[in-house]
Amino acid sequence: MKIKTVHSIAVCLVAFALSFLMTSCGNDDDASQGGGNDAKLYIKIATIDNTLAKAGEKDLLDNEKMHSVRIIVLHENGTVEHNRYYSLDGAQEYVPYVILPVTASEKKTVYVFANEESVGEVEGVTGNMSLTKFFDSYIKGTNGFKDNINNIYYTPDYSDGKNIAMSCEPKEVEIGASGTVKETFYVVRVATKFTVNFKNLRPDAVKVENFSIKEYADKNFLMAHVGSYPQSDTYSTWVDWLRAVSDASSVDASYAQTDAAGWLTEYDLPAAAAINNVYTYNTPINVTAPSNGITFGTPDATPVFYLPESKSKCDEQKIQHYTLTVKIDGVTNPFECELPNLKSLFRNTHVVIDVTCKSNGITTEIFVRPWNVIEHEQIVL
Repeated sequence: MKIKTVHSIAVCLVAFALSFLMTSCGNDDDASQGGGNDAKLYIKIATIDNTLAKAGEKDLLDNEKMHSVRIIVLHENGTVEHNRYYSLDGAQEYVPYVILPVTASEKKTVYVFANEESVGEVEGVTGNMSLTKFFDSYIKGTNGFKDNINNIYYTPDYSDGKNIAMSCEPKEVEIGASGTVKETFYVVRVATKFTVNFKNLRPDAVKVENFSIKEYADKNFLMAHVGSYPQSDTYSTWVDWLRAVSDASSVDASYAQTDAAGWLTEYDLPAAAAINNVYTYNTPINVTAPSNGITFGTPDATPVFYLPESKSKCDEQKIQHYTLTVKIDGVTNPFECELPNLKSLFRNTHVVIDVTCKSNGITTEIFVRPWNVIEHEQIVL
């Protein structure tokens, strides 16, 4: 089984910026009305690098982009200083930062989220509520957000082009007695992406009735629960490590080179998650026969779908194992094989699977790539 892996699980994504002068919704009072706001915090949500060009991938689908942003700033004592929601639809003007006046001379904790509307009922906290309702309950001066946000989990729904929720690692920001502080935040999609490319080397056309991938979990934490990560002695956070792996990645890199960067396998899923789910793609795919000098037949569709961050059948080395099953029309027994060298399925991974249909079975070639970084047009507010 031929294997070529480009392993670089990248933090996403959008280079955009907003101004506190824009129309926004949130439950905090206008910060300028409070006392002691002698400093300003500049918040930027930006791309990491030119991964899109390096990976040679197509532009992101609309559901993979940011459509809304939520910024929550906590005082040093844990109470809410700002809770701001921004819609990115219908923008008018591009500016480099969200600018928030903040109380001086204290350490803040800052959170950034995107596409909260796609998360229905959340679990892990008291009461039945949407993610938006949970956020809106933390008005200015409220305490308890830091503890409760880490408990939030949900069952992702990626159907019908729903936008993919995103979160960032919270960052502690030291604010001085006056002046400005500028910080950049990186958000990560709470999803793993699959693209499956079928090729045909059989003499006749092939109809793929369906294919499935097992096993995956059905629930994810909103905030990643990372225990440890590779090269933690070099990078202060797992996000920094992911960014470094993305910077170093190349489509032409060998598996040995990319595998040397390591895999993030030490992370938790919600205890309530069922981890033995099977995803089945039931839309038939027709793959032409080779002809007119073409070396292989091509499909009429390239499936793209999303699964939650998952852990499946970990062995003693904590390596995960996922299985692909392909049912071909006219063939009695489905073809089944393990997806080779897919050692973990952490959020924001993009797994590209090339499936080649042959007379005696199938072969698979795996590419694990950074999810596209958006070379985004100006966000207009």
